[in-house]
Amino acid sequence: MTDAVEVIERVLKAGFLSAGLTVIPDRGATRADFDEEERLLPRPLSHVVRRLLARWNGLNLDVVRLYGCGSVVNGIKRLSPHQLRLAPDELRNLDKPMVIGSDPSGFVYVEDTRGPVWSLDTDGGELTRLGDNLDDFLGRVVFGEDAEAFAGGDWVRTLRDAGLIT
Repeated sequence: MTDAVEVIERVLKAGFLSAGLTVIPDRGATRADFDEEERLLPRPLSHVVRRLLARWNGLNLDVVRLYGCGSVVNGIKRLSPHQLRLAPDELRNLDKPMVIGSDPSGFVYVEDTRGPVWSLDTDGGELTRLGDNLDDFLGRVVFGEDAEAFAGGDWVRTLRDAGLIT
């Protein structure tokens, strides 16, 4: 499985994301950012999310947004204010679910302590398991071989044209 940081670096290098829909912070979260955020979150961040946020303190990558910690740049949402205060019934079987991101379509992405990333449809409430962890979600689902199910045929063609998938 490919590391999420490596996947994002390849995506950024390929240069196909819409500049107006993309925010890439110049720095990662600091120890103070992590400490401040984890005091406000329902649980500590997973090592996979921490690793990505240590490189970039949140990301807005056109089709997916990942929230940051503490002092975030304009255009990046902070994790703690976007947690579901009253968890929908659909989340009851997850272990300490935490919102880690969203997309422009109104889906939020939730990680539980066991690692899996789920999408929650904020309109209909449907919960769908997307990946084994954030690495799998970004590497296989958003920017990899299962991208068509995530964002459709045009997205797959964009990824092929950029040389990210075959």
